[in-house]
Amino acid sequence: MEWRVWLYPVEIGARGFPAQSLWRMFSALGIEGADRKRAAGKLILTADRTSIWLCMKREERSWKPTANT
Repeated sequence: MEWRVWLYPVEIGARGFPAQSLWRMFSALGIEGADRKRAAGKLILTADRTSIWLCMKREERSWKPTANT
């Protein structure tokens, strides 16, 4: 079996705005319709939560994982 690998850097802004790279990746992977909308929503929510977490931790010397992931 031969594996094929693609590199898709995906950008989602700090406030959850997805760049065109996200939609290109979905198209290349054949993700369409409701599945595309659901996946984008989860990625946007994750980016937004991560941005908030980084902002809250910016003054700490050590970033240890929080229990509520």
